[in-house]
Amino acid sequence: MKRVLVPHLPGLDDNTVVIPKNELVHLVQVLRTREGEAIEVIDGQGGCVIAVLKKEGKKYFLEYVSPLTRSIANQVLPVILEIGILKNDAMSLVIEKSVELGIRRLVPVITEHCVVKVHETQKILVRWNKIAEQTLKQCGRLNKLEIFTPVTLKTMLQEELQGARFWCDETIENTKYCSLLDYEECIKQNTSLHLLIGPEGGFSEKERQSLTQCNVKSISLGPLILRSETAVISACSVLAAILRDNLP
Repeated sequence: MKRVLVPHLPGLDDNTVVIPKNELVHLVQVLRTREGEAIEVIDGQGGCVIAVLKKEGKKYFLEYVSPLTRSIANQVLPVILEIGILKNDAMSLVIEKSVELGIRRLVPVITEHCVVKVHETQKILVRWNKIAEQTLKQCGRLNKLEIFTPVTLKTMLQEELQGARFWCDETIENTKYCSLLDYEECIKQNTSLHLLIGPEGGFSEKERQSLTQCNVKSISLGPLILRSETAVISACSVLAAILRDNLP
């Protein structure tokens, strides 16, 4: 069934759904939705209703036909992905896969080796959120991925940590490394899990020292050096496998 994302779902006394202009254009001109066709309507906050497309004159609207439902708790994982800002295509892929894998929040991190320099923060946040919303509609998830304003690694490490934080260290010797599976009990016991992955150039020596001083748990994703976006998919998939059976 086709899906549309709206700011607010209708209340019990209101049977019409207002469609944002961009969503209406996509429904009618791109997806070729016909009058009377049923549409799944989501609000990005766990809400979902079924509505049908109606037309009065030149005006389109959605008529609410099914009871309001809320998503189950395991739609999203208690994972905050902290990722060194990547180049456009790589960052887009990270956002898409974060939505598909059920990551709750994404924090773009400014590090010493970031190739991308963020100047127009609001403009880039709009672009990132648009990618997340398009993926949301395609993958069946009901809750939006929360994308935070970019923050420096130094500032992030100074903030009070709720839960456990892991960072992917590609330099750990094979004989000494720990994987996420070695922290399975820790992962299951925490209600908030922070996963930190560096940019294309990795972390600087100074940043690595800061991570060690802050007692961030270092983990390895195996003997090969992965691209940042590949590391995201690999690590998040492992976390999802550990957490899925542990959620209500």
